[in-house]
Amino acid sequence: SGGTVTLTATAGSITMTSGVQTVSVTGADDAVVDYTAGSNIGISIIDSDGAVTLDAGGAIYDNLSGEVSGTDTNLRGGTIVAVLIAETGIGHLSTASQDDLDIEVAKLTFTNGTSGNVYIEESDHLELVGASTTSGSDGSVSIESIFGGIEFTGTVMLNADAGDLIVLADDSQSILVDNAVSSLNGSISLLSSNIFYQSAAGDITVSGSGEFIYVVATDIIFMEDGAVSSSNGGTIVYGSVNSGIALGQLTTGSSGTIFVGLSNDAIGGIT
Repeated sequence: SGGTVTLTATAGSITMTSGVQTVSVTGADDAVVDYTAGSNIGISIIDSDGAVTLDAGGAIYDNLSGEVSGTDTNLRGGTIVAVLIAETGIGHLSTASQDDLDIEVAKLTFTNGTSGNVYIEESDHLELVGASTTSGSDGSVSIESIFGGIEFTGTVMLNADAGDLIVLADDSQSILVDNAVSSLNGSISLLSSNIFYQSAAGDITVSGSGEFIYVVATDIIFMEDGAVSSSNGGTIVYGSVNSGIALGQLTTGSSGTIFVGLSNDAIGGIT
């Protein structure tokens, strides 16, 4: 354990047998784990207190059997910074599967290239430093945090030919959007079980004709002055279950519908 772990399969795959672990823990948060494969990377368990980079010419997928959601994770360490680079999906090996990559990391950046979807489950708090899908007929991204909030501190761009962004913060946790989030040809759904906060730097944009933006929070929804959510003729929904809503700007272009609403039991109004 400790130090640097590097594994390269230039023309092939890296497959960790279920239950096998790679451990690099220095105690100083400066460990490095670097896996590079020309094809797929199948992850059992990587435990590190530093940086983990997985770079696959194919898919990065979960190869750990019998996990308990929120407890058994593929990437562990809590303080690690993870960078995931794939061409044909993250979380699963085939487009028919919706298995997710289970992580416990502090910060995450990911890119997916030519095909496949992205399925990620974080066990606690997650800072999303950057994310993109670049091309292909697939391109949906699903991110769920089981026991922590989700912060968008870097740009998120879905540029594939199709694909939606779905983000869910469970267990009374919040979502903070502090950088631009966009989908070229899909919808965006952001679901918070506590507060939803959208800063002036956190514009949310769907460019595809008729695609929607759906923001729902159990507690308050707050858009800073200057925050903008926009669609190209698609529906925009902002709804709070138990509290009020402070709006910035919502725009659907020349057509489309905007719904802003509170539940019957909500405390607070719409401003």
